[in-house]
Amino acid sequence: MRHLMSPLDFTVEELDNLMDLAQDIEKNPKKYAHACDGKKLATLFFEPSTRTRLSHEAAMLNLGGSVLGFSSADSSSATKGETVADTIRMISCYADICAMRHPKEGAALVASEHSRIPVINAGDGGHQHPTQTLTDMLTIRSLKGRIHFAHVRNLQYNGYRDFQEAAHLSADGSMDMYEIMKALYDIGFDGIIRPDHGRAIWGEVSMPGYGLYDRALGACYLNGLWEAIVKQNGNVNQK
Repeated sequence: MRHLMSPLDFTVEELDNLMDLAQDIEKNPKKYAHACDGKKLATLFFEPSTRTRLSHEAAMLNLGGSVLGFSSADSSSATKGETVADTIRMISCYADICAMRHPKEGAALVASEHSRIPVINAGDGGHQHPTQTLTDMLTIRSLKGRIHFAHVRNLQYNGYRDFQEAAHLSADGSMDMYEIMKALYDIGFDGIIRPDHGRAIWGEVSMPGYGLYDRALGACYLNGLWEAIVKQNGNVNQK
């Protein structure tokens, strides 16, 4: 049994295979119309959702399966004090797979630890929303023909397509993000640059995990660096 808690649960090869399959389903829907015959998807949405809930339900129905569940905590036994662990134990008796949305970070992980069926994290607060991420990736690949990621770490640029694991350090000993971004610019990188912990980039204390707030701060900071580098080099068309 395998759960989906984060996009990082997949290897690059698995992501490619998954998106190949998704594109084939999109092109040949009749081929997969009975792929999930006899299977049930439980949608456990502890907070209101329109697009995420309906997209999961529509996907299961399009594959020949059926759907059961609830659309808000108010319409579940959570209002009577039932825990996530108890809910997923009960749902495991009725469904083959579960898509769960919850306002609290880590709730999907708790469910997966007590479940007898695979759990899909359909959003847990500001933490993770892997199915949305995968959909975005599929959209990018369909438009660009490829997906090119850079996970910013301790990189040193030695020459064209030549990086090594090292450390760009500022005078105070912290990581010099400007030098890292400049190295990416110098090789003409045109992919996605995604920060993990925004506050940690400039030395502030950040909470463990990949919170939305940290990612937003980091994205703003890296984007500002990139724009400054572009202006310094007089190339307004790049990136």
